Amino acid sequence: MATKKRKRSESGFYHVFQRGVCLFDIFEDDEDRKFYLKRLVRYASELHVEIHAWCLMSNHTHLLVRAQHETLSAVMRKIGSVYARYFNKRHGRTGPLFEDRFGSVCVETDSQFLSVMRYIHRNPIHHEERTLMGDYPWSSYGEYLTGVSETCEQTLAMSIFGSVDRFISFHHIEQDYKQSIERYLDIDTIGPMRDDEARLRANHVLVEAGIPVTVARLGALPYKQRDMAIALVKHSIHCSLRQLQRLTAIAFSAIRNAVQLSFGDVAGTRRSGSAEASVLQPGRLLSSWPPSPMNTSKLFASKQRAG
Repeated sequence: MATKKRKRSESGFYHVFQRGVCLFDIFEDDEDRKFYLKRLVRYASELHVEIHAWCLMSNHTHLLVRAQHETLSAVMRKIGSVYARYFNKRHGRTGPLFEDRFGSVCVETDSQFLSVMRYIHRNPIHHEERTLMGDYPWSSYGEYLTGVSETCEQTLAMSIFGSVDRFISFHHIEQDYKQSIERYLDIDTIGPMRDDEARLRANHVLVEAGIPVTVARLGALPYKQRDMAIALVKHSIHCSLRQLQRLTAIAFSAIRNAVQLSFGDVAGTRRSGSAEASVLQPGRLLSSWPPSPMNTSKLFASKQRAG
């Protein structure tokens, strides 16, 4: 039987999972887990694969990653091969360790990103009968709580949540899960907005912010101002990245990077104590819109003078 072709994610994000053959355990103790995680981080770094969430269970693993299609397969093949040799030698066994190829699901929307992250971090509750995610040491949940990680790229997720408290509360939602996601994102669960309506709302946001171009002309701005404007529109009118791409005619990768990088810059500014940081602090973006037109105008004016 021919191998089924793996789907390619347009966003570059994937939910990746790998199980032991016949669901046998692939980790006997913490030494096994340490070896696996250390090699995973090394190979991901070498091949420029971003890990946004992870969890190691006794007989399977979960990853939320951003990667090129080809490099993702290369990383998973390498970790699978190296770890299987290590495990078999250490535990005196022979034969394949993992079940067939690794599995992957494309993550194309912000809502899917949040859902997959929550699913991965809550895995120990379902499989290890633990009442608290924080009790389980072999997932990225604890790393997000401390903000310190040698494995995870946390900027994107924390730009959505804005604070550790919001991150925690999201992971503990038990009921009305679909509706609760809407409080954290623009999300496709709300339903699509027509392009003409989105265009009008985006242009209004730009006018209020004192940005002298329409959304269709954002590409004409200097890169730093363009990226800040993209982030402002994205989180003001609650449009998807794809819709914003249509409105601006800017490449999807540039749109995605602009949103992430802009929030990363703002987070750094906020830590330095600048008064400008309060304008685009991520938690406020998602909970109270629109922002103050006066403050936002000052932000872009200062960016323009500095540029």
